[in-house]
Amino acid sequence: MYDLLYTNGDSFTMGMEILGDKDITEENKNHAYPMHVTDLMGIKDHVNSALPGAPNEWIARQTIFDLLRYEKNGQDLSKVFCLVGWSSINRLEVSVKEDIQKAKDLGLWPPMGFTSYEIDLFGTNFINSSIEKFILDKDGKNIFDFSKGAHEFAVEYLWDEELEHEKWFTNIQLVKNFFENKGINYLMVNNVSPWVSNSKWRLNKHEDLLFDKHYYEPTKFSFQDWGHTRYPFERRQESHFTRKVHVNFAEKILYPYIKENLL
Repeated sequence: MYDLLYTNGDSFTMGMEILGDKDITEENKNHAYPMHVTDLMGIKDHVNSALPGAPNEWIARQTIFDLLRYEKNGQDLSKVFCLVGWSSINRLEVSVKEDIQKAKDLGLWPPMGFTSYEIDLFGTNFINSSIEKFILDKDGKNIFDFSKGAHEFAVEYLWDEELEHEKWFTNIQLVKNFFENKGINYLMVNNVSPWVSNSKWRLNKHEDLLFDKHYYEPTKFSFQDWGHTRYPFERRQESHFTRKVHVNFAEKILYPYIKENLL
């Protein structure tokens, strides 16, 4: 029925640390839950565009860009099944092109032992509450800080919970409408935390328009909470999960739901 399973999300969707503590190599994607869903659905090809630390805005934008590129190259989008794992609300993407140039001018580029996919691919940096990106010298001393001050600025001026939920809602709606307009079948899931309903938020009255069968238990479920509760000893150093958890998530949660709802 489907020629391709396309997925996007953050480090949980990427499968970070499946192969070992702090491992963020691309090979992890071959063992992450989207790959197992692909196999269970009998789909031949699989693309996982997820990146560690990805904000929801990037996930929404890159998903649309990727699928438009596939369509331009002749892919029938009705033959693509999409799986989107939404991330934390308190994340931000900023441009670091000037920082990269400064690092080049100082002879620090490309840095040894430095891995940051978005900086390499897009010249941007994903800002969140737990990840900071530095170039270190041979003694481990920080000699260059990408987007210095961006985290503090976001905490001070941007990361208001109500506002972040509104932006998240808009990104969900954007991708949902894109999928439906293109005839793409899909499933969305929360990776980090459930959608939290609160009477003070203006969007409550619209939730029933958004959270249909194409979104797995949006106000109750997240992969992170489920994994930490069911498999507390299957976590790596950075709190990501082993292959066992990814396999069970695909086999016990996602694939049965896809079958039951005829997705």
